[in-house]
Amino acid sequence: MTGEWTFRTAHGTATVSDGRLELSGSARQLVRENWRDRWTTNAAGRRALFVFSTLGSAWFVVRALRDVPAVLSGNADLPSQFAVACVCLGLLALGYRSTRTKTVELRDVRVVERVDDDELRVRFEDETRDSLDIETPTGRDADDAAEILRLRGVRVTDETDTDTPASEGFRERLRAKEE
Repeated sequence: MTGEWTFRTAHGTATVSDGRLELSGSARQLVRENWRDRWTTNAAGRRALFVFSTLGSAWFVVRALRDVPAVLSGNADLPSQFAVACVCLGLLALGYRSTRTKTVELRDVRVVERVDDDELRVRFEDETRDSLDIETPTGRDADDAAEILRLRGVRVTDETDTDTPASEGFRERLRAKEE
């Protein structure tokens, strides 16, 4: 089979082509998914704390950006230099985390396990290599990912269904999606 198949992940996109699985991210998707996760999975008190910490972080970034001209001219005090350095380091970390690409050769994959409604775990032939977790935004995206990998010759099992044999629950959900 030739061609390129893609599916969404929690922090970007995954592409399956030429016998490889490539996971790439984007800063926008990373920020959006982190916001969604922290907002939808917390109780009201934790949401208030999340909003407070987000506003505090935004204030810190705005303050640091206001101090950039003073830091560049050499007239800034130590707290301003520290704030600018922290913001720069944070932006570099965000940029690195969101733009790094992980590439996996499909021939090195032993099995892909469906471990949650929206999470897949890639296990490799080499037992010493750590498994790779792929989180998708929704269960439907995880279904698409599992089907794409299965069509590319990777064995896919479903660990979420304890009552049915492996992959049978996935197939039932896939058939329901097609109807």
